[in-house]
Amino acid sequence: MKRILLLFAIAASLAAEPRPIHDAERAAVGIVASFLAQGAPAIYEKLSSDAPLRELPREDAIREIEARTGPREGAKWSLQTVSTANDAAFHVTFPSGANDGLLFRMKPDGTIQEIRTLAEGEAKPPRVDEPRSIRRPMLITAIVLALIAAFVAPIRILAVLLAVAALGVAIYDPPLPQRTRTEPGFVELRTLAPLRASLARGGIGQFPAGISPELREIATLWMGKPVETNKSAAGELVRARHALAADKPHDAHAAFERALGIAQRDDILTEAALSFEGNDATAFLSDRVNGVRDATWYYVRARRGDARELVTAWRLRPIPRDELVADERLFPLLSDVRALSAVSLLSANEPVQRSPRLSSQPIAWPANAKALVCGEFLRVEIGDATLDVHGGAALAPRNAQVVPATHWQRAEDAAALRDAEAIAKDRTVANPFRLARAANALAHHNRWHELLTLTDDITPKDTNVAPELVVQRLTALLRANRIDDARALATGNAMREVTSSGALLAVGDAMAAIGNFDRAAELYRAIRAEDYKPIVEMRLRQLELRRALVTTAKTIHTQHFDIRHDPKMNPAIASRIGDLLEAELARLRGKFPPVELRRIVVNVLYWDDFRGNITGSDHILGLYDGEILFPFAVVHQFKPDVVAVITHELTHALVAQATGDNAPRWFQEGVAQRMELLPHRVSSFYETPPEQVLPVSLLDSVMNNASDAQMIEQGYRLAHTFVRYLEQQYGERAIAMLIGAFAKGTNTDDALTALTGKSFDAVNKDFRAWGFANNANFTSDEPWPYAHLYSPDIDPRIREGFKWGKRPLAGD
Repeated sequence: MKRILLLFAIAASLAAEPRPIHDAERAAVGIVASFLAQGAPAIYEKLSSDAPLRELPREDAIREIEARTGPREGAKWSLQTVSTANDAAFHVTFPSGANDGLLFRMKPDGTIQEIRTLAEGEAKPPRVDEPRSIRRPMLITAIVLALIAAFVAPIRILAVLLAVAALGVAIYDPPLPQRTRTEPGFVELRTLAPLRASLARGGIGQFPAGISPELREIATLWMGKPVETNKSAAGELVRARHALAADKPHDAHAAFERALGIAQRDDILTEAALSFEGNDATAFLSDRVNGVRDATWYYVRARRGDARELVTAWRLRPIPRDELVADERLFPLLSDVRALSAVSLLSANEPVQRSPRLSSQPIAWPANAKALVCGEFLRVEIGDATLDVHGGAALAPRNAQVVPATHWQRAEDAAALRDAEAIAKDRTVANPFRLARAANALAHHNRWHELLTLTDDITPKDTNVAPELVVQRLTALLRANRIDDARALATGNAMREVTSSGALLAVGDAMAAIGNFDRAAELYRAIRAEDYKPIVEMRLRQLELRRALVTTAKTIHTQHFDIRHDPKMNPAIASRIGDLLEAELARLRGKFPPVELRRIVVNVLYWDDFRGNITGSDHILGLYDGEILFPFAVVHQFKPDVVAVITHELTHALVAQATGDNAPRWFQEGVAQRMELLPHRVSSFYETPPEQVLPVSLLDSVMNNASDAQMIEQGYRLAHTFVRYLEQQYGERAIAMLIGAFAKGTNTDDALTALTGKSFDAVNKDFRAWGFANNANFTSDEPWPYAHLYSPDIDPRIREGFKWGKRPLAGD
């Protein structure tokens, strides 16, 4: 029995192994590359002699090919794994974001028998006549001639001879060749070619006049609209997407299942798996397609807790390490030695994964093709089009460039920024996909003013706006401090299309931040995803606590702060916190660029409320989220450790106001720790070899991943150490210069380059070299300035000792 189970385990592991590219796929990849370089005639020349398209006149056949492939300009083609051995499948994404799937049915000689799209139903066999027989006509002829011979004497001999001849032919019955009609065995799509080209560019699709119902169905699917009568794979995919948008996961699940029943391909399988979480995704993570080569599918499988799947995914196509670290399900898998070794987490630079099969079986590529390889993944750039070949490193030309995973990220980001500039100049070229991509790029670079300009035509009354654009505009309005406009957008018709859990949470948080608690509660309660339930419950508790602070708390006003506290709390504690904040503000202002300071709200809470309703953590002792929150309701003495928390959160508020809340997390935390008045701080290099210190490029991801408290602590320590390094190497001006850069919307890479004159990777190398020579802990000889003001005997209401306390009971 154990042997049988072992064999099953081995078989399962082999089934999950990516399949090598077969000969039909190699030939198809070469043909597609020629198409991207030369156009549809390159495909026509590779049609087999008996291909149905050959029955059309050459120009009609080329037009038919163009309708099926769509325009090549700016298109992104990607080879997909399919379950059939002689087929090659491709996923095509056009500049507008519209996409389709194609299937090339190949012949053993490398030519194309047929090209089909996902929107077509089952192939129709060519219409032919039955093989013809002349037996019956000859028998009839013989009978007629015999009758003539019997009754017409003058031609009796001739009639008899002819009758005998006809009878002989009828007995022999030589078969005549079957005759194929001129009608091909496929739906002719060439009348839809202009529509296809328009949709690819992002234009408004219009049906050509006089088209058949079958063509109208296909055109409708290309427009992304469901057709209930269409049973093609594309029809099911469109139904699945619309069901997801309508928050009908069960309908979407069923539609994906039907699509996979029609066409088992990587792209359908991966889209289905990514559309669901947890158990709902499990049904799409089995080995339906033998030997899937798309790394995304293996990353999704790895999120179930299997480090082997992560190693496979990383080998196929590494992702940027910061994405891996930020993923709360993938990051814990790095405790596995194989995964940690594959990822090279501690390498100073982003690792370059070189395939051992690189260029081992190269194919002929067009002269203008540029090949880039990362792991087993091959991307070939031909003009402004690309061809992705998952598992295709072996097909790469000898001059292929091996690049890190961040190469694609940076290239796509740069392309999206260029597109944003083009849209700003000519809004008529925009469509929802391009707008969303451009908005995301602008947000990533903190270019909020440009994002507002890009989305200025979005109003609260709109009812058909891409949800991601609504969320991005709302964020930009808040960054610009346009509170009334943000509130109007979040409560208007434009929010009707916002249904995803992540978007609802983000908008709810935005409404909570500006005090619109009722709207925030509505948005939180609209979240249906099971995985979000704990988050929603915590957010609702936070709302009630903040509502109570606004409506029932007592407030002490200082020159720059509004300090709110529970009516039962000793007001002397809140007053003393106000004194400390004003004193620390005066000290910190000398270290930062001048900024017009807005009043800062400070909430002083009991520990139980702070821990239970705000943070849910025992390790967080202060918080800034637009307001400052302290759990100091029963602090009995303001020792340096307590004042350090006050300084830390005040620094967050100052940096946020000075940079328009654009500073990255590593800078916020590093500077906040640097400003604390503590005599000793631990260096990341203390008793740690530099090569074992996390790369600085992973700082933000580490600190944003709440799944590993130990790693977060390392991230905080590293952020502080890095700020110390910048100060020592570039002077005290370093912090002020970076604040100025972040205030302009500059990202980390560009800001550090402006400060140091070096790339981010080069800065990280220098940082490690500095750490090797400066591995002692940090000490400060700055005197403690508050001993004469805040010792216990100054105010008898503040008793000696320091501890966290609970909310007093009624009557206490």
